[in-house]
Amino acid sequence: MAQHQVDQFKTGIWSVNNLLLSLDQLSIPDYQRPYKWTEKNLNALVNDIQEHKDKSAYRLGTIVLHHDKNNTSLKNINIVDGQQRTLTLILLVWAVIQKQQLDLKQEHLKKDLNEISNQINVFMDVQKFNSDISHYNIYQNFNAAKRIVSVNFSEQDIDFLLNNCQVAVFILDDKDYSGLSDRKQGNVFRAAIGNLVNTFYIDNVYKPESETAQLLCKIYHAYHKLAKKHPPEEILAKLKDIYPSPFALIS
Repeated sequence: MAQHQVDQFKTGIWSVNNLLLSLDQLSIPDYQRPYKWTEKNLNALVNDIQEHKDKSAYRLGTIVLHHDKNNTSLKNINIVDGQQRTLTLILLVWAVIQKQQLDLKQEHLKKDLNEISNQINVFMDVQKFNSDISHYNIYQNFNAAKRIVSVNFSEQDIDFLLNNCQVAVFILDDKDYSGLSDRKQGNVFRAAIGNLVNTFYIDNVYKPESETAQLLCKIYHAYHKLAKKHPPEEILAKLKDIYPSPFALIS
């Protein structure tokens, strides 16, 4: 699979494979909280994947990226929301690479994992983790992931994880991101838009052109307009006034 280029990054549904093949251009900004997912979260994610591997596709959650055009380096796309899930997926697939890559029979999986391995190495070499909490949880979860894949991960499981497990990705440009630069506003974004996306988009929407997806886009853009004029604590209430029916599902 060809390496991603910045101009190919688009809001939409990405496979885990596509996400990890984009790591050379992704970074976690310094203002993000430490990596706090523990082995309990890792196990929950793996169990979730195992329980749904009979499906043709399974959505794991939402990731929000910010394309920082003012940053001239190659790694100019920040993970605004979803770093906990992204890092855990990295650790899980990294464990697969170390434990099972040589034993795989499917050549396309070997090729994909080889490319992903290069991307993970680039990401982890450059990414700075300033918190001891992050270092501890990365170490613990990586070792736990190696134990999991040694026992519970078949070749079919690896294929399902890479190619059938998906994330809903939102790409923000600088204009969209201006209303989210404050961390409190970011938290409101995660509570309101993130939950709405998980409820509607991930569980029920399978075609981008659907009416539900179009409604989500309207709510998504309405949030950013409101964020420029209103404090965070007022935004969700105003969104509920504008679009009462969808928010009834997350109230």
